[in-house]
Amino acid sequence: MNKKFYITNKYNSIDTDLYNDYQSCSLDDIDDSEAKELFLDNYLEYVGIDNLASTIEKAVKKLRINGKIKIFGCDAYSIAKKYVAQRLSVEEYNVALHGTSDKPKISSLSLHELNGLLEKIDGLSIITKSLELDTYIFEAKRT
Repeated sequence: MNKKFYITNKYNSIDTDLYNDYQSCSLDDIDDSEAKELFLDNYLEYVGIDNLASTIEKAVKKLRINGKIKIFGCDAYSIAKKYVAQRLSVEEYNVALHGTSDKPKISSLSLHELNGLLEKIDGLSIITKSLELDTYIFEAKRT
């Protein structure tokens, strides 16, 4: 059985053409130590800032030893830099950081802030981190 999961919530859904080898579900649908791989694509933006660390820790518990987690999201620092440089309008800035009325974002993170959260989690080792355009990308492994 495939143990690769694309984690969804009420605001994000899986693109089945791009991620056809992933099973779409919520974190609660996965048993501890079940997953070979988890993909959180813009998922953390819909988690309250006070629940980010516990949500990431919960996700890591769902991974098998040597299982991988991929986390993508909008980098708040990059968006702020673009706004200050007047490369984004006020509307574009607000949508990027806060979402829209039908898809409101609850929190915003930067690559640096998420890196700090991930480094504090016992049993998690960051493999790669990068910033592509305005998106932070992390890959980490449960150890």
